[in-house]
Amino acid sequence: MGNLEEQFSAADRDGDGRIDIKEFTAWKGATLGRALTAGDLDTVFADFVGADTDEDGTLSYDEFRAIAGD
Repeated sequence: MGNLEEQFSAADRDGDGRIDIKEFTAWKGATLGRALTAGDLDTVFADFVGADTDEDGTLSYDEFRAIAGD
């Protein structure tokens, strides 16, 4: 699905340079190519919280890179 910068830009739907949980969930569903199950949502939320190292409720590019892979 392209390089990480492209993935980050695609996930950052409002273009504010940060990815919130709603954007992250939509991105994750798009990468899986299917609707997320309840179990998927639990995992996505846990992944998001774990990646949000500064605990501001959003993912910076560096936080996204850590979870999306480099």
